[in-house]
Amino acid sequence: LDSIFDSDIMKEYTRRAEIKKFRDHKYGTNKLEGTPKIVDAQNIVKLRENIIGTRYGKAKAKLREKTRIIEELIEDKVFLNYQIQNKESEIQELVEDNKTKDNRIDHMEKRLD
Repeated sequence: LDSIFDSDIMKEYTRRAEIKKFRDHKYGTNKLEGTPKIVDAQNIVKLRENIIGTRYGKAKAKLREKTRIIEELIEDKVFLNYQIQNKESEIQELVEDNKTKDNRIDHMEKRLD
């Protein structure tokens, strides 16, 4: 990736520098603008670091957002599991209560007979 990135930047900087050099040679340097910019390794490195830093920052932000969503989903899952356990215990209590009532009814029926 770096080699492709470097070569594309180098081509663009070289093209711009050649155009600038041609204009300066043909029309002369405008004294108000100062001397023409010389493309050096520092400019290329700085530009590359800015672009990579921006991409890295965006990737980190996306990762943070996905992590937040996953954490929310985990919290929801834990909460739902808690609710399921509560409902299961309620059902178990009702089943036991129902058995007790059935036993009472059976007992009453035996007495009546």
